[in-house]
Amino acid sequence: MGSKLKLRRAVCEDADALTQLAKSAKASWGYPAEWLQAWEAQLSFSARYLREHDVFVAELSGKPVGVVAVDEADEPEIAHLWVSPRSQRQGVGRALMKHVEAFGREQGWTSIRIESDPHARPFYERLGAVYEGEVPAPVAGTARTLPLLRLSLAKRPARAR
Repeated sequence: MGSKLKLRRAVCEDADALTQLAKSAKASWGYPAEWLQAWEAQLSFSARYLREHDVFVAELSGKPVGVVAVDEADEPEIAHLWVSPRSQRQGVGRALMKHVEAFGREQGWTSIRIESDPHARPFYERLGAVYEGEVPAPVAGTARTLPLLRLSLAKRPARAR
């Protein structure tokens, strides 16, 4: 990445840009148009959502290239993690997750629950998340499950060199 990545809290004015980012990221995995349409509400950010949740944006040159949102209703959980297709595999998702881990530790969380898209499971596992099972997630009449993972926020021992 030529420019320096900047992480910041989302503001209400980000809603449309983050919605477009989420939709393009989901579409980049090749899902059928019917499924993407069924997920429209889930992929949308409103000003109200941004006010009521912990949402962080990754920016390059003043433009959002990634977003992560945490829902704390029952337990801390990643509600959204999207990286624009042009910025994938460049450390944006990793930077957002490291930011959420630090934020979670400040909040006193011990772990973060992740219902992952199947395509994203390897990414979360590379960050140390552990597979716990599957959750049903049917879409447009098609049976489907999502991997359930958990990321511990306990300090990991430093690696020996």
